[in-house]
Amino acid sequence: MSVEVNGCAWCGELERGHARRWHAEIRAFHTYQAPSDELRKHRLIGRRARRLGLSPATVRHHARMATLNRLSARTTVLADRYVRQLERAFTSKSCRARQPGQAGMSQASVSRPLPAVDPASADGVPSLAVPGPSSGFPVPLRAGPSSAREG
Repeated sequence: MSVEVNGCAWCGELERGHARRWHAEIRAFHTYQAPSDELRKHRLIGRRARRLGLSPATVRHHARMATLNRLSARTTVLADRYVRQLERAFTSKSCRARQPGQAGMSQASVSRPLPAVDPASADGVPSLAVPGPSSGFPVPLRAGPSSAREG
């Protein structure tokens, strides 16, 4: 595999044999090296520009804009996905916590059934009805803060 030559490491001359023009003590500075990634990119853009008949600056501009378009499309997709996740989390949490008729919300607009509400609780915190141990009546379990901390 051949390595593409970079040009002169000292003066940037692209002519391969130009080091022969220099004296022996200076000739060591004028050596050819493998090109850097940036130089390879620069040369490829120059070749593409010559093939298309455009200036290298125009080709660089189009390449930069294509990269930005790809990035902006990806960030748009990620932002849309994040908004959908937030909406899904908000609606599922809010539907479980609200009672029908609160804040303009009707029972028809809620896709999931709401938990039972203890009629004795004046603060409006929903409770989950569980059958009682000895009686057949449901015993409310509060969904809010524990009753030990409230009292």
